[in-house]
Amino acid sequence: MARAASDARDALGEAGAVVIHVDCDIDEYAAATGTTVEEVRQYVTDGRFAHILGQTIFLYGPSFEKQPVAIRRQAVYHEYSTPSSAFSRPTVLPAEAWTVPCG
Repeated sequence: MARAASDARDALGEAGAVVIHVDCDIDEYAAATGTTVEEVRQYVTDGRFAHILGQTIFLYGPSFEKQPVAIRRQAVYHEYSTPSSAFSRPTVLPAEAWTVPCG
């Protein structure tokens, strides 16, 4: 099975699946990312709302949703293409980047 998955990724020219994880609550976001609530509050205060750990892109939903669609797409693409040992080479994301509504 692992060989088939590897062959499929090679054939498609991609590094594998990426999970987009959205949290609507600062406490949930902190728990999911392994950071403190204070760190997340500072993160949000500084205007940040997305980052990647391994092959998971974490989004803080309320801040993400306030952004224009072009900024949302750019943020997801930026996190996706951030150099990481999880990715062997860059790939192209679909044109649409969306989130689950919070609230």
